[in-house]
Amino acid sequence: MMNQTERIESMVKLPKHLGEIVSVTYVDQMNQQRLIRGKLKEVTPYSSVVVTYLEKVPEEMQDSDVFKGRKIMKSTIGIPFLSSPDAIMSIITKDGSVLYDNDNIRPFYNPHFFPTLNEDGRLRIGDDYNAGIAHTRQSRELSFGKQ
Repeated sequence: MMNQTERIESMVKLPKHLGEIVSVTYVDQMNQQRLIRGKLKEVTPYSSVVVTYLEKVPEEMQDSDVFKGRKIMKSTIGIPFLSSPDAIMSIITKDGSVLYDNDNIRPFYNPHFFPTLNEDGRLRIGDDYNAGIAHTRQSRELSFGKQ
């Protein structure tokens, strides 16, 4: 587990790992824990990382004009270090070295942002937007100090 000082130091060190294969564990928009493995393409300290990875094309789509029989395609994803509700839990190199770890982040880390259905059956995220933003701000301060 990294402490706050180590997380701040990792913001300087992470860009030195561009082009390396990493595993990024993160909480997605639906508050689910996800893992993506790919090449670290871009780092914007305190903001986000961009990872390029290979993704399997569903069989029913492989024969379409877009995929032309390909079974795998290259995709890119940007993941914020700390947002509402998505955030990075950890970034680990192929050899197991921890580049970034934030124990303040876990699925449902922000109790005000969660997937639910409204009365009409439509998806909505959260119960109180302002409280959610305040909680994210507090989590950011715990993670990185006052910026």
